[in-house]
Amino acid sequence: MRIRRRTACPQFTATTGRYDTVAARLAAPDMSDAYGLRTMSSQSGGFGPLRYHCGAVWPHDTAIAGLARTGHPEAAARLIEGILDAAPAFDYRLPELWGGDARTDTPAPVPTRPPAGHGPGRRHQPSPS
Repeated sequence: MRIRRRTACPQFTATTGRYDTVAARLAAPDMSDAYGLRTMSSQSGGFGPLRYHCGAVWPHDTAIAGLARTGHPEAAARLIEGILDAAPAFDYRLPELWGGDARTDTPAPVPTRPPAGHGPGRRHQPSPS
């Protein structure tokens, strides 16, 4: 019985054509003309640049998009440039996320606040029985 070699990350087993499609989509202006990669396209109906999962930029997600690794260094550079351009606005201490406003609409990224239940010090309180 012959066992085929598997990659460490199964999600990266797509064909080159799929990489090209995903890279083009992530690098499209409606996803990346902000200060990093938006969580939702600016052309989507539910988009809001300050919405937690519907338009904000998460620098960690932008950094791990994997575009350079799949042969798309220009697209990767465009996204990383957004994060590097945002860094001075936060004194180089990047927050968890910031607004996904287009760079042409705002001179600096707008910080956002995580939802109430996501902050430090919040503990689970058992419900009274």
